[in-house]
Amino acid sequence: MILTSKGRYAVDSIDEMAKLSSGKRVPLSLIASNQEKSFSYLERIFSQLRRAKIIIFVKGPGGGYIFLKDTKNISVYNIGSRRVNKNDKLY
Repeated sequence: MILTSKGRYAVDSIDEMAKLSSGKRVPLSLIASNQEKSFSYLERIFSQLRRAKIIIFVKGPGGGYIFLKDTKNISVYNIGSRRVNKNDKLY
């Protein structure tokens, strides 16, 4: 599988989120600043990952993203192959 830049951003961001999470919610702004990536671009990627049921977003004070399953069970293939519709792939 060959990843596009969007797919690489998704994998890098999920990796960063896994490092920061420790079971806690992770704000997207923290991921964006640590990775030095555009917040709005990551919002679109994380929206796709939410629809693919890899992560969920919790609103409110202290809100952020959390994983829906154990990070040990998430692979690059899981992230890159998620397709929300036929024109919306991460790789």
